[in-house]
Amino acid sequence: MSGRRPIRVLVSARDTGAARQSRALVDACLDAGWNLRFRVLAQAPAAAVFEGCGAPTRRVGPGTALPSLVSSTFDQFAPDFALVGLSGFGEGIDEAVLAYARRQGVPTGAIQDYWGYLGPVGATRHPDVFFVLDERARELTVDRTRGMARIVVTGSPKHERYRPRVAAWTRRAPGAERVPRVVFFLQPAEVPGLVDNVALFLAALTRVTTPLTAALRRHPSDPVAAYLPALLAETTIAPAIVEADDGEVETEIGGADLVASCFSSVGLDHNYMQFYADRALGSVVYVTAGAAIKSFMRDTIGAERVPGAEVGMGSTFETVDDLAGWMERTLTDERERGRYRRAVRENFAAGRSPSAEIAAYLEHRRWEM
Repeated sequence: MSGRRPIRVLVSARDTGAARQSRALVDACLDAGWNLRFRVLAQAPAAAVFEGCGAPTRRVGPGTALPSLVSSTFDQFAPDFALVGLSGFGEGIDEAVLAYARRQGVPTGAIQDYWGYLGPVGATRHPDVFFVLDERARELTVDRTRGMARIVVTGSPKHERYRPRVAAWTRRAPGAERVPRVVFFLQPAEVPGLVDNVALFLAALTRVTTPLTAALRRHPSDPVAAYLPALLAETTIAPAIVEADDGEVETEIGGADLVASCFSSVGLDHNYMQFYADRALGSVVYVTAGAAIKSFMRDTIGAERVPGAEVGMGSTFETVDDLAGWMERTLTDERERGRYRRAVRENFAAGRSPSAEIAAYLEHRRWEM
């Protein structure tokens, strides 16, 4: 280790998905002993992600005066760089840190956990640099930022830490043949068209004749999901379980024979788990019917379809009949799982450590180059 002063990085987190990326980076940097120091400001629901973190962490509670907290943190810590989360709806600690850093001339960045995502629709401020998943993410982000931000392809810090844990997440209990399990991962109720697409999924499930168990997992930012009782009352699924967002999401993904969502990042999580797994896992399906949700996706990521689905790393359906027929096949025919596994293997590659890429950028102050 050289005698150079460590680079000080202030991390903010409000959205759970973004927080998992930042937490993975912090852990990797601390484990490797890179010349970086971190301080974390974490707000619910992301605050839980940073429990037990090795970096000093301040949990930002409800009613906290964000401008005062942020200015005092900058005064005390004097960050060289602010790594902000890309939150979904509303404003909070991420937006406060981004605004204050901009006024103070402190460079900012974000780890993009979804292709082309810049933050809440309509946001007027964006980080100076985006660390993105792949070339498709770079293309979408360049287009959406109109060249006003630096784009660095690094890969996903969160997912590089999947390799040693996939076997435990996907382990199947010995014994009698199990009933296939289907899990739909919900997204915030504010997503236009969400309720209609959940209803479409439930309607398709009622037409599947293969015995199965079905679960709906609520999103961390929408733990109530108030629309669900009325939707479930209209279906004939038995049993249909509504699950809270607690518990390790990867265990839920790894134990499912079919992972479904509108366009949740759990699909990408499943892609990486399949890439590292030693056998074919369940399949992934995205349900994105209707103009409302397509328009929202265009506004949010710059595309109407989840990247990767066009090459087989997930399937997309927009009608009840098509979705029901596909679910019947994928739950009973191993060839569908095999096609999905081949698509992941053909389109993913294990390269240099994403955390090492971002750490080098920060440690060598490449934002100045």
